[in-house]
Amino acid sequence: MIPNQLPETESVLRARLLINDLLRLGILGEVQAVDQGKTQTVGDAIRRNPPGSVVQALASIPPPAPSRLRTQYALTRYGVSFVQAVSPKQAQQKPTAT
Repeated sequence: MIPNQLPETESVLRARLLINDLLRLGILGEVQAVDQGKTQTVGDAIRRNPPGSVVQALASIPPPAPSRLRTQYALTRYGVSFVQAVSPKQAQQKPTAT
């Protein structure tokens, strides 16, 4: 590891610990989502190439992009209530009489 990457690595580790704690406490929820790679259809390739060149159109279709699994985090209902409970209340300003 390069020495200048050490502080960044420590920050990422601290963030992961914090996220794990919030998950364990039920404040955050976790959902796995799949990012589908963009694919090109045969119809797109034929429209892009001149008429009569179906073989060239089929050869021009790139392989599909790989799919990725990513994790999404969101506040749970309990998490929203928790944040509201620990947030400082804004004092209502009374109208001043002049």
